[in-house]
Amino acid sequence: MRKRKLSLLLVALLLISLTLVSCSGSDSGEDKDNDVATPTGGESVEEKVYRFSDTYDVTTLNPHNSVDSLVADIAIFTDSMLYRKVPNEDGTAAIIIPDLAAKEPYLVDDDGYVWRIELREDAKWQNGDPINADTFIYSFKMLLDPNLVNSLASMLYDYYIDIENAYEYYAQNQEGNEPVDWEDVGIKKVDDYTIDITTIERYTAEQVMLHFMLRSNYPVYEPFYEAGMNDSRTSTTYGTDLDNYMGSGPYIFESWVPDASRVYVKNEEHWLADYFNFDRIEVRITPDRNSRVQMFENGEIDTMGLDSLTLEKYRDDPRTKQNLSLSCQHIDINSLKSDNPILQTLNFRKALFYAIDREVTAEIEGALPSAYYINHQAGAYPEKGITYRETPEAQAIVPENNGYDPELAREYFEAALEEVGETFVSVELMCSESNEGGKAVGEYLQQALPKIFGEDKFELTMRFVPSSNYSAMKDFKEDPDSFELAYGGWEASLSRIYPYEAFRYFVSDYEYRPNSYVTERFDKQFEACKSEEVRLNPELMVEMTAELEKIYLEDVINIPLHQYYSYTIVSDRIKLPCAEYIPGFGYGFMFADIVE
Repeated sequence: MRKRKLSLLLVALLLISLTLVSCSGSDSGEDKDNDVATPTGGESVEEKVYRFSDTYDVTTLNPHNSVDSLVADIAIFTDSMLYRKVPNEDGTAAIIIPDLAAKEPYLVDDDGYVWRIELREDAKWQNGDPINADTFIYSFKMLLDPNLVNSLASMLYDYYIDIENAYEYYAQNQEGNEPVDWEDVGIKKVDDYTIDITTIERYTAEQVMLHFMLRSNYPVYEPFYEAGMNDSRTSTTYGTDLDNYMGSGPYIFESWVPDASRVYVKNEEHWLADYFNFDRIEVRITPDRNSRVQMFENGEIDTMGLDSLTLEKYRDDPRTKQNLSLSCQHIDINSLKSDNPILQTLNFRKALFYAIDREVTAEIEGALPSAYYINHQAGAYPEKGITYRETPEAQAIVPENNGYDPELAREYFEAALEEVGETFVSVELMCSESNEGGKAVGEYLQQALPKIFGEDKFELTMRFVPSSNYSAMKDFKEDPDSFELAYGGWEASLSRIYPYEAFRYFVSDYEYRPNSYVTERFDKQFEACKSEEVRLNPELMVEMTAELEKIYLEDVINIPLHQYYSYTIVSDRIKLPCAEYIPGFGYGFMFADIVE
């Protein structure tokens, strides 16, 4: 199997859970004046205006190199993609429909590797220019360009599907790699409105469609992309403001005041316009939590994400929506720390695993106890509505009492002390200073763990670091002594289709993995799960994934704690198309309606 470095974007996509909750209200010409008023929400009776707040703003709309996942929440309004998810008629499921494509992809070779995508001939940019096969050939070539080295290129070359020679073309400038011509990449123009995609393994039509719904794979407007290119063709200003951006979505990006507001208005000429009810969407950038609460109370915004500090006020409010997220909080253990050898022992990792009462940590964060790592959105049998966690195989490996066993923890701790020849150890837990829930969990562990291990034998200290520096502080490759224990969480959206992908970030060849401890059998099992045989056989995929998760628990790759819930409060004036949360789609906010 070829070895590749995945882009930094996956780190961002998988999001270390450090920041405050942001409610983008989606299911994931710029005004130059400084004295510009933010939207007032003063719409006419007939106009349907949806209003929400983000806690921060993006710096670019370029889908190729922005590692900020908020770009995706904007793009689903202002851009079009080959395929798009919409709610079904009764709002019980999300279905995939063609957007810029004319129909579902279909195979054109007997071996099952060449997928044909026909494009709709009425598709156009908001200025009226046509969108055709040349648009996609240019967009994909630029995304994979070996000189631009775009951060999101991996989302084209091997996310849901693996495109022939796409990675090799992208990585050809890396040391030791051979030159690859664009003509050898499995992306071909057939005619003005048809492209062929050649993969190196077999996939389903659904997997192909999901791949081309990824935000990096949206088309870019060639005239602006080229106009913004520097002389060395290593960067472009495309998307840095509305003068350097062109949309093609169901909404037109009307105005953008950076760090203040964004406004989208409905594109009545869009081919899917009938699916969308809002005439206007107004977004305010509001970092301050109290301000967001006041805006919601005043009716100035229609939705608001809730964090640990605002949840208590609205937990029992019937307007509050709750769903399990993709993020599983855990504690990373730096086994490379040179001056604290107990961190290198399996006995100590097991001691920590069994010493933590996950019922308590989950209650602190308003979460679900999880002595396992694969999240509750991870797929298994989607046609039956069965998730991986609901399968007998997954349930069989969950430890009794959520892994809490103080006596067993004490035995492992004593064995670890003996192994390193110590009678007392002090260990430091690092946490982001903005992570209020993480701080509270750490303070609980400071009190609870010494009572189990012995107050004369164990001490847990805390270190709080700025959120902006947290990822750098966890970089054990740059500095093996940078931390001892670290609090965090990762999101793996790909696990909704392939449940084993929840562990992508903990294998040895993942460049940005947060854990220093890896095992050979864990790596081998992960690679086995990725095989074509497993991916195309749901029963086998569940079986192999369960074995991978079992190894994760036995080797204690890290210490799982609990899985977050996401909470959103929704104004009564918003009628959502989906009463229940749908993994990978949400409640369908962008398809909602206004009811006054």
